[in-house]
Amino acid sequence: ALPILTQYPALGPLEQIVMKLAWSRKQITAREIFDELKQERTIAYTTIITIMTRLVEKGYLTEVEKRGKAIVFQATDDQETAVKSIVKKMFNSV
Repeated sequence: ALPILTQYPALGPLEQIVMKLAWSRKQITAREIFDELKQERTIAYTTIITIMTRLVEKGYLTEVEKRGKAIVFQATDDQETAVKSIVKKMFNSV
């Protein structure tokens, strides 16, 4: 099972799981994430699309290309850089 990562408070639980998968691969599609997650939980493909769209809006993912109808995403930063950014935002908001 993929753990919920409490060190990313700026991300919801499902967003954290999606980012963990995105960080573990150079590029990833919503279908690949869906196929991975549906083994462990009941989840709709459209939910994954929504989460990935939110992550693009938040600046964690970027769309890099289209493969047929599939959009290929990649993390905008590696995991370590993203964590530092989240922590910095948290301290600046206190």
